[in-house]
Amino acid sequence: DQCLLNEGCVTGLGERRVVRFGSRMGNLGTAAFDLGAPGAENPYWTLDSCHEAYELEGFAHYELVDAAGQVVLTGAKNGYCVRDSEPWELDVPNVNCYSYDCNGQGITPGCADNYGSELQCQWIDITGVSPGAYTLRVRINASRAIPELDYTNNGVDVSLEIGRGEFVVLLGP
Repeated sequence: DQCLLNEGCVTGLGERRVVRFGSRMGNLGTAAFDLGAPGAENPYWTLDSCHEAYELEGFAHYELVDAAGQVVLTGAKNGYCVRDSEPWELDVPNVNCYSYDCNGQGITPGCADNYGSELQCQWIDITGVSPGAYTLRVRINASRAIPELDYTNNGVDVSLEIGRGEFVVLLGP
């Protein structure tokens, strides 16, 4: 739809070929990642007139990079509910991961939030991209608009192979 085009989730209208992926972000620091409530009075949030909702504009940035190191395309995810979904270390059950929800957003130290591949804009639009080896680069808070103690762990690169058919094979981090 037009909103997805406006947000940079797709590169055109009509039938699209996309690579869907999940992402998980955690708070590995010692302080809360506190975003507060979405709204006009909160500087982190922007009102998206298309969806009529507050969003973290440009919070997640995606790039598809070819074997020569050239950025082939970019994408983004703006709509978020940053919350405590689960402990970062899944085998550590005693972490209190219930402080933040969609009304008061953030992530408690030691906790994480998940974004499944079924969610809107959890993809890159590869319509028209030539088959070959690529790197999917995902960066969170890349513009550093939200203060953090450490920005060095805000991204991941994943190798992938784009074929001629409908499927794309992720080769791992």
